[in-house]
Amino acid sequence: MKLKVIITGGTGLLASNIAVYKRDKWDILLLTRSHALSMDGVATSKANLVDLAWTTKIFESFSPDLVIHTAGLTNVEACQNHSYEAQIANTVAAKNVAKLCQKLNCKLVHI
Repeated sequence: MKLKVIITGGTGLLASNIAVYKRDKWDILLLTRSHALSMDGVATSKANLVDLAWTTKIFESFSPDLVIHTAGLTNVEACQNHSYEAQIANTVAAKNVAKLCQKLNCKLVHI
């Protein structure tokens, strides 16, 4: 039985490389915020991690064993110029993911 893994930040370099590297060994759901993505051997879905109700539905329907949370606003200048958006993207989303991992009793790797 394959490990069921959700990877957030799906359009990022780290998330997409993990998905490519592990897609034959893991059952992967790659989550993206706004860009559509297609990858052979990997399920993808758009998700707004700030919206807890929406994210809960996705997590509960997939029932992951592991979540690798790579999503976030990483551009330092953008974070400085848009501090509220950075706060939401980098704390609220991470908090929601952590809450859901606890609720579903799955492991979390936070990058």
